[in-house]
Amino acid sequence: MAFTSALKAYPPARPAGSGFRKQVWTYTNTGGSTGGAVETGFAFIESTSTTQNSAAVASQASSVIAAGTVTLITDADVDGELTVCGRGVA
Repeated sequence: MAFTSALKAYPPARPAGSGFRKQVWTYTNTGGSTGGAVETGFAFIESTSTTQNSAAVASQASSVIAAGTVTLITDADVDGELTVCGRGVA
């Protein structure tokens, strides 16, 4: 069982000087894995959204936010993208 994630995009702060940023992560679940933790580095997370890379309808897809960490809970072996909007450095 393995969950892996990688930062795909980290655009500059918008608007300038606000410190607000958007990150796009890819995640992969293998061997029956049903999620894991993504360390964003943000001090404050304002929103998250997930998109799975599968034609099947997900029966569960949720996230738990604690400080700069987003913990994903997914169906087994589902891969996809996680978008996180936040600010500050943890």
